Amino acid sequence: MDGSLPEPPGSIARGRWAAQDALSGVPHDMKSNLVGRLADRARSAASEYPPISRPEVAEVEARLGFSLPTTLHQIYSGIANGGFGPGYKIIGLVGGMPLDTGHSALEIYEAFLQPDP
Repeated sequence: MDGSLPEPPGSIARGRWAAQDALSGVPHDMKSNLVGRLADRARSAASEYPPISRPEVAEVEARLGFSLPTTLHQIYSGIANGGFGPGYKIIGLVGGMPLDTGHSALEIYEAFLQPDP
């Protein structure tokens, strides 16, 4: 890889869906169970990419310009800063597991906001 960022699909760059919680219709107890199950499966990732503090998540949200969905906020601040999950894994916010290009989720999002050259 050359370290360049991938092209964003459609509305990602405009942030249309960024703050939507895919689990918004799921009852709270089911969300808590999901977060607990993720924590059990992410133990090795948490040792390499420990969770970031709630104030650090708030700083990232301020830079993003929107709040993360509650479940994602819980993952980053209570489980691990990326490094687990299917496929390429959850990408860390800042200081967590980077994309294979070395970029954090925040850096990728900010790059997608830049005008095309």
